[in-house]
Amino acid sequence: MGQRRVFQAFFGDIVAVARCLREKAAPPPPKLPLPGSFHVPHDVQWPEHLRGQILDITKLRRMFKKNQVPESIFNELNALGFVWDVSSFNHTTRLEALKAYKNIHGHLVVPRQFIVPENDQRWPRDTWGWQLGKLVHNIRFGNVKIDKKAVDDIGFVWDPMQNNWELNLKALKQYKALHGHVCVPQRFVVPVNEKNQWPDRNMENIPLGRFVNSLRLRELTKEKQKELDDIGFVSNAIEYEWERKIQALRQYKRIFNHLVVPKSFVIPANSQWQKPLHGLKLGEIVRSIRNSPVADSNIPSRQREELDEIGFVWDPLSDHWDTVMLAIKIYQQNYGHLRIPTKFIVPKGEEWPKETWFLHLGSAVTQLRHRFEDMSSSADQSDMLAMLVTLLEEYRLELSTFFKLAGVDELHFRTVSMAQLTPDSVHELFEKLTVLRHHFHQNAEVTWKEFKTQRTIRD
Repeated sequence: MGQRRVFQAFFGDIVAVARCLREKAAPPPPKLPLPGSFHVPHDVQWPEHLRGQILDITKLRRMFKKNQVPESIFNELNALGFVWDVSSFNHTTRLEALKAYKNIHGHLVVPRQFIVPENDQRWPRDTWGWQLGKLVHNIRFGNVKIDKKAVDDIGFVWDPMQNNWELNLKALKQYKALHGHVCVPQRFVVPVNEKNQWPDRNMENIPLGRFVNSLRLRELTKEKQKELDDIGFVSNAIEYEWERKIQALRQYKRIFNHLVVPKSFVIPANSQWQKPLHGLKLGEIVRSIRNSPVADSNIPSRQREELDEIGFVWDPLSDHWDTVMLAIKIYQQNYGHLRIPTKFIVPKGEEWPKETWFLHLGSAVTQLRHRFEDMSSSADQSDMLAMLVTLLEEYRLELSTFFKLAGVDELHFRTVSMAQLTPDSVHELFEKLTVLRHHFHQNAEVTWKEFKTQRTIRD
């Protein structure tokens, strides 16, 4: 009788502790995997007669295995979430935690400091507050027993360093498949929720640009270097970008037969261009080269030689003066005016001389306008043509009318390059153009007959 009372008190104490734990826990109530020895805290929330006592939970579990726990106690503890087999419970809950992490993050490279957040319904209730990062670390080093096959089946990462390498390499291959090269911008991060281009969720948020940059700053094993070589990795990004620009310029010349690249030209994504060149802002690159120290020979001569070798146009107006002049003349003949749209490109056709085909005449004329605004009294070829274009556009004059007004021999002007005019004749023509322009500003409605009578410009 006395032993029975002892056991009743023993069971009752554990039930009281379990009930207290259940009441203290935030809903929904968790399971209660009590340790083998449970030390009741000295706290008013606990039954007064149990404070400071140590309860032998291991003894209760042994009695359960021997069927010595009364059914009423068993049912009551079950209702309170008491865990009879802690080892099995821990194994199951660990797997659930790992699965939840993978479902949320797409991988199992768990940071060591990671703690399962509380009150987050995406996580099993019994994992709230777990130090999952620390657990994963202990699993890798064999400090926690785990079913290896079970964790392998959900993609457990035993070697995070090797896994990161393989995942980054896979992402690098995908980048090449999308862009045609592996020269990744340093700030590039694999985007999220773009399954069409990045189907593997494990790659999401990988700082791929930073990874690529790190490859150039450290020594790699022969095996890893070979893996990179196989996908065309370039250790010298600056050299790679230069070669890419040269390749683009060569292809542009093959297609258009010149290198007067419009400022707004972007390489299209079509079969005429190699995939690594798609999207390259070649017009801006050409403009940058012209305005860079290259022109002053302050960079390696090899690059200057490469540009000269492919016929790079340093000054479109000077290098293609006669072609621009010819194109302007033909435009006047075809359209009856010289109000040339900025985006106008000479088409391929019988009405245009072959040497002018695909010339971005609108861009050339725009440059002429800018030169006209800034020019001084010491006119050069560009200034003269700028003045000519401005006058013809502003006052809608036909070319033949201009020659009459300016007192210039039209045949001589059309057959002799501006570069062949003497300084005196250039200056004289400049003076006439200036007077003409001033006159039209003062007499916007003047007619040709009235103008001849006034003889503002003398032959």
